[in-house]
Amino acid sequence: MNYKNRINQKYEEYWKYTAAKTNFKNPKFLKSLLLIIDAIDERDAYVQNDNKNPSSYEKLQGKIIKLNNWDKKNGPPNARKEINTWIKNGFVNPQLKTYHPLTRLYLDSSSEFERNTYQAKIFLENNQFNASVKNKDSYEGNRVKFLLRTLQNNKKLNNEELLAIMFTNPEKYNDFLSIDQLKERKDFVRKIGAINRKYNQVSHFRSMLKCLDQYIVFIDNVLHFRDDDDEIQIISKSKNKPPRSQTEQQIYRDMLIIESNKVLGLAENNSRCKCMLSNLPMSKAKIIASHIWAYNKCDDEAEYDVDNGLLLGENADYYFDSGKISFDDNGKVLISDNVPDEWRKVFITQSLNKAFLNDKRKDYLKKHRQINGFEKSIN
Repeated sequence: MNYKNRINQKYEEYWKYTAAKTNFKNPKFLKSLLLIIDAIDERDAYVQNDNKNPSSYEKLQGKIIKLNNWDKKNGPPNARKEINTWIKNGFVNPQLKTYHPLTRLYLDSSSEFERNTYQAKIFLENNQFNASVKNKDSYEGNRVKFLLRTLQNNKKLNNEELLAIMFTNPEKYNDFLSIDQLKERKDFVRKIGAINRKYNQVSHFRSMLKCLDQYIVFIDNVLHFRDDDDEIQIISKSKNKPPRSQTEQQIYRDMLIIESNKVLGLAENNSRCKCMLSNLPMSKAKIIASHIWAYNKCDDEAEYDVDNGLLLGENADYYFDSGKISFDDNGKVLISDNVPDEWRKVFITQSLNKAFLNDKRKDYLKKHRQINGFEKSIN
């Protein structure tokens, strides 16, 4: 039996993930994150070769122990696990020198929608399952994006299929597992008897996916994307690139909705939001997260950069996406000759709020003007 275990051990390279807590709405858990990032800002969270007594890291642990009223025996290991959970989920970086740019916005969120959107974006961008305070994650790729693209290709995933993905090195595959590749990985985990031995790991892995609750859901132990008729535009094909990531596009849109809400105010209910051009509330099914530098032409960094987007009603998006209108640096609508008079009369009365026109978005709009003939390109 011991020899058999040693044979299996050769195959135990998988996506290890454990978490101290999984309820991201727990006030004490959120407070622990605030304690961590406050200590980081004070440059007093973790110092290598720290000679202070107590060390910076011990002081931080002490604050979290006091917050949770843990005893002296269990307090330090529990505090370390809690800090590592925030690291593994991407909110804080190893060695406690920095944290994700959205972490404070996550803590200061004014609505559940806002917090869930920030949470998903942080987790999707910065997940690092095998990291800890002292050690960076050894894998440089993004496991969660690999998982979501596999889900997008296979439509649904059960627990055995999740485990098969956990026993997969994404570097050996092209962005995702095809149906046949997923079947091959399932055969592998059955062969090594992993489904029974790694039951708890699947449970931890599922708890980790709670960071994406706004976009995916388990129904009868099967993982699906949440139904979202608002996002029909995300599946549009591109000749130059693979299909867009459904979840990344949804997060991209939701970040633009948050920006619109903050500048223009909330619509009358959660099913509606305001167009950045008309300022009118619209059904989310009629509003588009429109790329400024077109998705099928832009570089990788710009694909889901919120500054490379505008939240537009579907009619304004049509004219903007086809290059028939653009915007100057003051938000004024620039209109080409082939826009019908009816829409020309509408657009001349509208403009983008200057609050949307940060320097980075202006750069993208300049590119849009150049590509579509509203401004000469200077080489």
